[in-house]
Amino acid sequence: MKKYIALLMALLMVLSLSACGKLEEEKVYEGTASYDKNDDSIGDIVDLTKLSSTMVYSEVNQIMITPEKYIGKTIKMAGKCALYYNQQDESKTYYSCIISDATACCSQGIEFTLKEGDAYPDLNTDITVEGTFASYKEDGTTYYHLENAKLL
Repeated sequence: MKKYIALLMALLMVLSLSACGKLEEEKVYEGTASYDKNDDSIGDIVDLTKLSSTMVYSEVNQIMITPEKYIGKTIKMAGKCALYYNQQDESKTYYSCIISDATACCSQGIEFTLKEGDAYPDLNTDITVEGTFASYKEDGTTYYHLENAKLL
């Protein structure tokens, strides 16, 4: 019985130490990203490379939910290059910068188009991309992307 109590106490100690570490980590990130969904004062440059994986995932999610707040803003982000092909016209390729959440179970990203003449990266390449967030219409649907982007 004493073994079980000692084991339980050791487990509680480990959990309490890891919980404290997590709280400190979250406290640091609270000061890094100051996004208030009721606040329209997003800066002209949204640098996602300075945020933790949890915060960058959250901010990209916010961009996808309220894209109109980000139109015309410069967005800088780091992630993996992903390629998508138009099923109807296989000559059209879409490039995106994909980021994962902290547990790497979920991912999302933003499409980008490079300045004319710039070479696109290979699939799954680690990239940092910066461009102006804009919308475009294709086949009657509005899409969002980073236009005139550059690889850093």
